[in-house]
Amino acid sequence: MPSMEIIESPASQPLRPGPGRPWKQRSDVTEAPTVSPFQVSATTSTLLGSTSDRPLEVSSDEEETMLTGVFEENLDKAKEKKKSLKRQIEDLKTEVANMEHEEEHLKHEEIKYKEAHEVAKAKMQELGTQLEAAQAKRRKIEQRKNAALREIESATPHLQSEFLDYLY
Repeated sequence: MPSMEIIESPASQPLRPGPGRPWKQRSDVTEAPTVSPFQVSATTSTLLGSTSDRPLEVSSDEEETMLTGVFEENLDKAKEKKKSLKRQIEDLKTEVANMEHEEEHLKHEEIKYKEAHEVAKAKMQELGTQLEAAQAKRRKIEQRKNAALREIESATPHLQSEFLDYLY
């Protein structure tokens, strides 16, 4: 049985006459030719392994076997794809969980370092205050030392003269 190709066109156009067929309006056609899904042309039959240019006629048992084989093959491929996708989803879930755990760890570390920074900042301020106090004490000591040296220097000539007077 030759394959029939149906070309869709607007309903108002007349159908072309074929050999032995008169012109008819599309609206006059009540029944379209039926094509079995198992009457496969050469272009589609290559998918099923046939390279013939003529249509294939397949028995119903062969049709069922062929369809079952194609269906099972497609089903197996779909199952493998589903397994692969499930593995990928599980891997992604694991990766997300690891990232969330790492994020929590980093947040904890950030809080810990901020607290340590605040403690160090307070300690630095305390040391700055102690340094200022120590510098003020040192200035006072220097002032007293300088005052004592001036007194010694002012008293030295007087003591030298008394010592020299005592020796002579």
